[in-house]
Amino acid sequence: MLKLLVNLDSDTQRYEYVNSQFQKLGIDITRVSAVDLRKASEDELKQYVAKLTSFNKLMRFPRTLLKGEVGCFLSHRKCWETLVKSNENYAFICEDDIVIADSIKEYLSDEKWLHGLDLVMMSSLGHEIGKDFKCTGEKLSLDNGNSIVFPYKLLGTQGYIISKKCALKAIELSEKIISPVDDFLFTARMPIKHLFKVGKLESVVVTESSKFLSGIGTRNTKQVKESYLIRHNPLFSIFKCYLSFTKSLFYKQKFTQKFEGVKD
Repeated sequence: MLKLLVNLDSDTQRYEYVNSQFQKLGIDITRVSAVDLRKASEDELKQYVAKLTSFNKLMRFPRTLLKGEVGCFLSHRKCWETLVKSNENYAFICEDDIVIADSIKEYLSDEKWLHGLDLVMMSSLGHEIGKDFKCTGEKLSLDNGNSIVFPYKLLGTQGYIISKKCALKAIELSEKIISPVDDFLFTARMPIKHLFKVGKLESVVVTESSKFLSGIGTRNTKQVKESYLIRHNPLFSIFKCYLSFTKSLFYKQKFTQKFEGVKD
């Protein structure tokens, strides 16, 4: 399994902070140079991002992306490309604003616990610790007492494991970026969640650190809202609810077929 750490070239302190945590556990992690678009021109951004007026963009994520969000997505995309070019079947990908548990070592030294899953979140945002997520009801119990659950919606890319097959598809589907990378990987409005089995460790081993703010770019509530006309269009809201509901049913059916006969 590859172990990849996304980090800006200028953020040496953040790299040393996270790398030292892995080194204490005897884990070698490879640094991937993050993409910094904070000073990019609008014309430069256009080569990476789907037009706001495109049907796919309007239906799935109808707002303009921030420069930091695009840079973050491209950074993770570099990690996916590294996995696809390697001889490994999985990669653990993390960001440089995290705290890790000692127990992460057992998850990174063996792939059997994944049960063939293609994407597993191993982290939670700081404000989400202890929060109950709405899940499909399915659960895979692990030998160490932890479990893999299957929430309908997840956010954050502080730490996750992705298969080569999933990485290849993610690269294909992101030739033009339509959303932040965490929405792209972990929310029901995007195709990845319905093409692959996407789970989350019930007891996480990665959390965000309060020591650092985002080095690539932050987002606030005002910045990330969908446009006024879209948010207040009842027909569009009804369509989104219908789309999410039908996708969740489709996903649950696929999961049940995949793991038929697997007991907790």
